[in-house]
Amino acid sequence: MKYTMYHKNLPTVTFNLTEKGYIDNILSIENVNHIHPFLLTNGKLDSSDNYYPLYDKILRWMKERNIPASRKNLSSALSTLGVKSTDELALYSFYLSLSDQYWIAPTELHLNWEKINFYKNDFSEDVGKALFGEINQKEIKYNLHSPDPSTNGQLVKKWVIENGERILVKGGSGTEQLEPFNEVLASEICKRLGLEHVEYSLHIENRKHFCKCNNFTTEDTEYITVADICDDIADWKNGFVSYEHFKDRCNLLGIKLDEKELGKMFVVDYLIANEDRHLNNFGFIRNSNDLSWKGLCPIYDSGSSMFYNLSDFELDSKLGLENNKIQCKPFSENYIKQLLLFPLKDCINELHLDNLNDIGTFYKELLQKNQRNISKEKIDKLSSCLQNRVTLLQEIQKARTIKNLPIVASFNSSLKSYDNKSDFTEFLKEKYQEAIDNNSFKKELLSFYLFGLNSKDEKDFEKKIKNILIHKHGIENLGYER
Repeated sequence: MKYTMYHKNLPTVTFNLTEKGYIDNILSIENVNHIHPFLLTNGKLDSSDNYYPLYDKILRWMKERNIPASRKNLSSALSTLGVKSTDELALYSFYLSLSDQYWIAPTELHLNWEKINFYKNDFSEDVGKALFGEINQKEIKYNLHSPDPSTNGQLVKKWVIENGERILVKGGSGTEQLEPFNEVLASEICKRLGLEHVEYSLHIENRKHFCKCNNFTTEDTEYITVADICDDIADWKNGFVSYEHFKDRCNLLGIKLDEKELGKMFVVDYLIANEDRHLNNFGFIRNSNDLSWKGLCPIYDSGSSMFYNLSDFELDSKLGLENNKIQCKPFSENYIKQLLLFPLKDCINELHLDNLNDIGTFYKELLQKNQRNISKEKIDKLSSCLQNRVTLLQEIQKARTIKNLPIVASFNSSLKSYDNKSDFTEFLKEKYQEAIDNNSFKKELLSFYLFGLNSKDEKDFEKKIKNILIHKHGIENLGYER
């Protein structure tokens, strides 16, 4: 059957889709500038001599648009709605989305985008209710015209209309269901730091906690993800892409990348230990009429953070301010290395970090008031870890250089964990001996102490470290001569 991918009302690619779901022919290509970036290779359309790669890209675009098989309640929802697959479900709503203005429909229908898009036209909530387990009656003809079939991601979610606004409702995972609370935390941090973001609020439905947010695109603006523009250069097996390759791709497509603003997003990710800033949850806003790039999308989808999926026992092994076991994406597996890809000192200097002096308390109270499935001990640990990360960034903000950031992060992580003065003494002895053994005391140990204490010189350092030992830990003699 002949299908066309449209951008608003502009046909872009017309192809033949077989009954088995394969593309066996590209019939026409029009309005080349409006073709979805995901379908391009190195920023360009494949040669007409070989459209086979385009077959695969169209099918992958359709697949990525669908609800993933891992979505909770999916099998039950499909059965209730009377459809066999997510592909079939998406075709009922022509792959229309509330993220962009691309859609696919049988060419012979001659549909008009203004009459079917979800930005201006009402839509059914039947699909969303089925996905939330709110309806389960079979043999009823449900209305499947909805943006929900084109809303990807593993967490349960649905679109609703409230007072004319398109609102996304999203849940959490596991027993503790922390993701909605973490979305609220991330938006609170962004608000205090003055960063453009999507505002999330808590929402209770059927005695369960969800988060809600407004749509951040309009009928004239669309969201193009990093995955859309970097698909052909990404390491999809591991979910990474080279930062240099990413910048090159932005230049190729005429996207003016604001590295400081992007860096600030990753500073927020560092604060909340976001482990899932993948290639599909950040990107750029584009004018869907003249195709001009408007800038980075607002910060959103930060729920997979604050060790949301760890037990109390597992949490203890990951609570250091800098711990290589904590995953991050998409430019490096290491938080510090990823942050150092950006003009970090400039990023941090522009942030009003003092506005976060009580963010740990905010998070603690948020969980205590609303979350009964998480222990008091875990809440205390999480809120303390969050505040410690803020403190480290404040120290960096005061310092003159960031060249020793990995060492400082490691030292501060250890320093804050020692309440017992004898343990702290042993820690200092160990660090001192390591430096002596490596013949690098002034190069490594002293330099990162100076950095962390923001000392003017070695004499100032001696004074400050002595004050720490005596006043904070009650230690007047380390038990050995320097």
